This record gives sequence, C-alpha cells and structure tokens, in this order.
Amino acid sequence: VPSEAGATVVLIRRPDHGACPGLADHGETVLVATPEDMPVVESVVAGKKTGITRRVMWVDSALGGDIRELTVPPGFVGAGRGHHPCGEEILCLDGAIVADELHEMKQGWYLYNPAEYVHGGHEFSEHGATLLEWHDGAWDLVLDPA
Repeated sequence: VPSEAGATVVLIRRPDHGACPGLADHGETVLVATPEDMPVVESVVAGKKTGITRRVMWVDSALGGDIRELTVPPGFVGAGRGHHPCGEEILCLDGAIVADELHEMKQGWYLYNPAEYVHGGHEFSEHGATLLEWHDGAWDLVLDPA
C-alpha cells in the first residue's frame, strides 16, 4: 500500500538478527519507514522477469527468511506448478489473484503454504494485486518437471 494512502511500516527488531534493505542501520530497536523507503526489485523466476515487483522490508540474517510486499501486475500468469523450500504466509492487501483451481485470493484473504508443498499451475491476476508475504526461510520457486 503506497504511503500516499497513509501507510507506515514499523519494525521492532533485534539489531543483531537481520536487516531492513534500503534503511541505514543505526542499531535502533524500532524502525519507522514508509514503503517508498525500501527499494523496489523485479522478481525473476527461472531466469525470466515475472512483472512482479517486491519491496523487501525485512531479511532474517540467520534463516534467510523475509517479509515483503509484492505488486502483481494486471494480466499476470504464474510460471507453473512448483514448490518453495520455505513456508510462506500471504495476505492480500488489495486486488485479487487466483491461487489455484478453486480459490481467488481477494482483499483480506490469507494463504498459508507449507514448505515443499507443490502448488500453482493456474495462478493469474486479471486486474493485479498487492500482497504481503512472510517466508520462514530463503524463498525460491522450484518448478515441477512433470
């Protein structure tokens, strides 16, 4: 959610256990920022740009997990069935994205996806979506060869 709408990010952290990309580390326990303070990076899966952009708000230096805001563009189509080596939780902040054959995540919907669980294959977003994601380890998409 852009800060023009009043969004503020408040992070309470252990300074020795992670980083906030784009924010100077002065050892504070509480950091206050806007989403625009965090760099935007385009996601790449299997060597291809996805059109999805992400703002990484927190990276866990010990486990490689992170918290990120994703912006899914209108017309997005997923890369196919696959899994992640980490667990992920997703909250749809705005818009909608079809997560599987039966479910369209809309604003306020929450999804939990356990590590190694094969999913996808029908993911798309007609009008785009903004998602908040949390990963308990380093995220990657391992495509299903079948």
